[in-house]
Amino acid sequence: MRRFQVLPLMCSLLAFLTFSGCGGGGSNPMPPPASSSDFVFESNNNQISIFQVDSAGTVIGTPAPATGPASGGGLALTSTNFLYAADSVNNAVEGFSVNATTGALTTVAGSPFTVLSGQQGAQGMSVDPSGKFLFVPQHNTDQVAAFTINSAGQLTAVPGSPFATITGGFPVQSIVDPSGKYLYVSNGLDPLGRISAYTISTNGMLAAIPGSPFTTLVNGGPNGLAIHPNGNFLYIAMTGSSTTAGTQVVGQVINPSSGALSPIPGSPFTAGNQPSGVAIDPAGKFLFVTNTMDNT
Repeated sequence: MRRFQVLPLMCSLLAFLTFSGCGGGGSNPMPPPASSSDFVFESNNNQISIFQVDSAGTVIGTPAPATGPASGGGLALTSTNFLYAADSVNNAVEGFSVNATTGALTTVAGSPFTVLSGQQGAQGMSVDPSGKFLFVPQHNTDQVAAFTINSAGQLTAVPGSPFATITGGFPVQSIVDPSGKYLYVSNGLDPLGRISAYTISTNGMLAAIPGSPFTTLVNGGPNGLAIHPNGNFLYIAMTGSSTTAGTQVVGQVINPSSGALSPIPGSPFTAGNQPSGVAIDPAGKFLFVTNTMDNT
């Protein structure tokens, strides 16, 4: 079994976006057998680095890197072995197919795909568990672009895309719940720390969940997002607004019937100085947080 992971440029934590290289997929993958190896991808300006690691996490190979976007804005990996890299400056998404044996990347026909003409800011992408849809926050226009992914990895805009978030909110990160029914977007410059929430239709169209955007009221500036493997809880790194430094992680309960958010008892939880990224281990026992100003 081969597994693939992505290391986003904007977060030094290894995101647990882990999918089977032999078509299994899912948000809670089983650990690989000891004889297997994984591939980790990291987006840098003009290059996507590839690392092959064994079951102990030791790097055992560095396959040839691929030419990447001019300004790396993060990566998204599908359960069907397509890798997408956001180009913030050119407001585009570059698509690659992943060789399940070698980790090598091959450019998808038609790539790069334009998000919004004449704009900048594509980043913080996410995909649904089935690998059918790609969602791209567009921070300069306060929108989320949605695309369908065909069997060749090519992108086509969903009807009605892009979809509005919060005026002046500067959406930075997105995440889809394990059921594939709900999309959540953090609005990085919103002083109330609000999260935009949507239902995802069968054709990828987004509709705001009643009550959205949901207010966290903690330090403002929500950034990184993580959803527990059971789909019941959303965790939000509160980086802080332009005037306030964040020090906390907010936990929200996800209503399984509606997707609405409500505070977890005891939330918020203290982290370090300007937490930016969050990740949960596949078993759902531990949450890890990167603290930008502490280098921890």
